[in-house]
Amino acid sequence: MRFRKKIFLMFTVPPSIALAVLFLLHMYMTLAEVREIAEREGTRYVETVSVHVADLLYYGDYSGIASWLESIPDRTVVDVLVVSREGFVIASKRKGLVLFERFPRFEDLKDITDIRVEEDPVRDLLIFAGPVKLDNRILGYVVSKHSFSGLEDIILDHFFSFAAVVLTLLVLTYLVAYHISARISGHIGVALSYLNRVSRGEFDLPEPPETGDEFEDLFEGIRGMARKLKEVHVSRDFYQNLINSLAEGLLVVDPEGRVLEANASACGIFGCSQEELKGNHISALLPDVYRELLREGSGRTIPDRIRIRSGKGEEIYISVSVSSYDGIYILLISDVTKIARYEERLKELAERDHLTGVYNRRASEGLLNHELEKAKKYRKPLSVIMFDIDHFKKINDTYGHQTGDEVLRRLVNLVRKNLRKTDIIARWGGEEFIVLLPGTDLKNAVELAERLRRVVERADFGKVGRVTVSFGVAGLKEADTVESIISRVDKAVYRAKRKGRNRVEVAD
Repeated sequence: MRFRKKIFLMFTVPPSIALAVLFLLHMYMTLAEVREIAEREGTRYVETVSVHVADLLYYGDYSGIASWLESIPDRTVVDVLVVSREGFVIASKRKGLVLFERFPRFEDLKDITDIRVEEDPVRDLLIFAGPVKLDNRILGYVVSKHSFSGLEDIILDHFFSFAAVVLTLLVLTYLVAYHISARISGHIGVALSYLNRVSRGEFDLPEPPETGDEFEDLFEGIRGMARKLKEVHVSRDFYQNLINSLAEGLLVVDPEGRVLEANASACGIFGCSQEELKGNHISALLPDVYRELLREGSGRTIPDRIRIRSGKGEEIYISVSVSSYDGIYILLISDVTKIARYEERLKELAERDHLTGVYNRRASEGLLNHELEKAKKYRKPLSVIMFDIDHFKKINDTYGHQTGDEVLRRLVNLVRKNLRKTDIIARWGGEEFIVLLPGTDLKNAVELAERLRRVVERADFGKVGRVTVSFGVAGLKEADTVESIISRVDKAVYRAKRKGRNRVEVAD
């Protein structure tokens, strides 16, 4: 309805304004024409009167002048005055003979040489004044006052006739505008109904009305658009079902890193809906992947597994492969948590002692080599403690291997509690262990070994009772290798054994 009003106003307001201006212009021209007629008729009348007055003034027949003035028909003449050249009113149509009455504006009369016209708007009069001449000699003056109120009928006739024309034109304009606005708004309504149905997902539109004009092209264009959208909609549904059927998560990311599309598996990984994922920046979801995108481009698998927290709050591992098409990144995300956990378990089994849970000999050799190189590179101290349980074979023979295993576990726990987080403990042999002490010099390593010896000595190992341990301590020397430092600390342990056990010996 608002659109229809706009059309209606568009077709009615400009013509209405134009007709109003035309009407005012016509009235102005009518009034100007009436005034021109009045001035022309009044001037002709005064000229005629002046001829008669000149004859009478020449003969000095004043009473004849008065009688003649009284005989002038009233019609539009209000008064006619005859003024002598000395400035006295001789006769008046209304008063007859008016001798010895001074004309108040005689000075103005003396200046005129031809008929002059003045307007008295208060009394609605036109005043004509002119000289009375005979043989170019001025005998007096005539002043004629005319009222043209009778001409109002002419003006009214013009007004009503033209007003009728204007009104007729306005009515016709309104009718035409109403018809055009109704027709156009009806067609626009059909087009809007088509667009509303398309916006609701209804793509099968009814046949349009026959209009015989460009609106038919508009309707057909909208129906063609609807058919194309239907094809796109079907294709999108197929595409959406296809990507949602993938077991892997899929993210479509624009060149700025914003998520454009996500499938159901990706929603499961991140614990949010597709709408919640869309619009997120990839740096907030997968910062490591975003850095790789900036650095590498596309068309590869991110080599490292990425650990994230899933929507359920669990820590999971994912692998991401990236491809690119026309600047758009496609990220395929696989949940490899089970594989990663299995590999971690295998690695733990390969590096850890299954009985005590500390590093085994194979892992500790690699750790010792790493710490030794780092200490030499940065010129930091490094110390190694090796300890061996005294008479452990006797414990196994007396109490059995299960009790011996329990002694080993109990011993490791005691030692762990007295180590730093940076210290590394490993099982070197059957009942033999080493402790790597990065950043610790020989003096502090010896003090630690002595403290550990006392802790173990005072500990209760159940039915076994008391257990003692022999310690060897070695500090890193500049020429040391893994083999040399292990050899030195091992000799220190055996020296402790030979000297009576339950003691700390420093390697040479």
